[in-house]
Amino acid sequence: GKVAIHNKKELDQILKNLENAHYVVDEVKHGERTKKPPIPFTTSTMQQEASKVLNFSTQKTMRLAQQLYEGVELKDAGTVGIITYLRTDSTRVAEEAVAMARDYITETYGSEYAAQDTTEKKNGQKIQDAHEAIRPTNIRYTPAELKDSLSRDQFRLYQLIWKRFTASRMSNARYETTSVKIDAGNHRFTVAASKLAYDGFMSVYRDDEDEKQESNTLVKDITKDTQLKLSEFEPKQHFTQPPAHYTEASLVRALEELGIGRPSTYAPTITTILARRYVVKEDKNLYVSELGEVVNNMMKDAFPSIVDVNFTANLETLLDKVEEGVIDWKTVVSNFYPDLDEAVNKAEKELAEIKIADEVVAIIAALAATEVEGVASMAGNITNELIGKLGMKNLSKGVKVDVLEGIVTVSLALNLKYNYSIVEVSARVQEKVKNAIENMTGLEVADVNIKVAGVEMESQE
Repeated sequence: GKVAIHNKKELDQILKNLENAHYVVDEVKHGERTKKPPIPFTTSTMQQEASKVLNFSTQKTMRLAQQLYEGVELKDAGTVGIITYLRTDSTRVAEEAVAMARDYITETYGSEYAAQDTTEKKNGQKIQDAHEAIRPTNIRYTPAELKDSLSRDQFRLYQLIWKRFTASRMSNARYETTSVKIDAGNHRFTVAASKLAYDGFMSVYRDDEDEKQESNTLVKDITKDTQLKLSEFEPKQHFTQPPAHYTEASLVRALEELGIGRPSTYAPTITTILARRYVVKEDKNLYVSELGEVVNNMMKDAFPSIVDVNFTANLETLLDKVEEGVIDWKTVVSNFYPDLDEAVNKAEKELAEIKIADEVVAIIAALAATEVEGVASMAGNITNELIGKLGMKNLSKGVKVDVLEGIVTVSLALNLKYNYSIVEVSARVQEKVKNAIENMTGLEVADVNIKVAGVEMESQE
């Protein structure tokens, strides 16, 4: 087994012992392994892959997919829907689509590239199999053929869907593997590498892991007689990394794994928590804001059983049993509703007494005001405070907020370079701030004072 190295002293001793050691190839094993093609997209996997490969948000992915589903104008064909239904958790493919794909792949790539059997998703969770996997409605509508009929982003998403489906109907890729054991004194080193021998589905669709596997190569034709000479040692220390922040893609995957929501709810859920500023997004990562922490703690205290991650999955299971006739719906409701009614009544009394801190109101107002076009940069803004509270590196400047005895005053610097009207921008800020405070805190806002604190004639970077 591997030798545990506890400190640098032990490492230095091992390196010293190996300096003058004789390196001998003790064993060389050649083998073969196959890599199966990916399964066609579901809503969840399409959102994850579009985020990873195309850097699309879940909302953008669903908007573009909706356009491809509803139809695009094609030459000599009119308006044609070019993908199947976009909200699905099934990987099933219709028989006629399978047959069409087999014919196309055989004609285009050769019969050896066409899959002999189908790739099915193995998942213990119950799925709603009402719709097929997401696929092109006609595999012969290749991305190259439709490029002139699609916008740039429509083309990129369609190409991803087309390649994924086409690859799913193709044969396995095959790798030649080599494993070498090298003896050096009392120590043994093992190195393994693989080389792509037959590309199969990878002639159409590859991911980052495929590229990594090919980059790991060994000297060709290494045998037990190969003479080895030490070039250098490269000591590396690895630490266990903490869990990474969620991205939209990894959050969708977590929602699916935990059984929270359905394909149609992933994108709206993420859009909602971003719009309400419970979460902020920076460099793909999602960070919980101070406001989000406050709301989360309130919900956990008032409705612990409902915000529990298992709640949705358990309720879905019960509703499936209602559909199957195993459980009466009245039993499900009678077991759930009385506790919910009691929790809501209790929360209404207790949460009504909670005072929203002035600094939270100020943050909400500042974030809302900076979204208004025409607001410029000025000194004395709360940017640094926001950076500390929300973990953000960059935020547009131009707003200073004061909250005193319930009166919200927003000081603005306006950019007049593009003929922004002081009156119109001030009115938009006032409306946006008022709506944001009311929507996020439940407080009723009578008025927001607006002060034009300065005018920037040049746009700020």
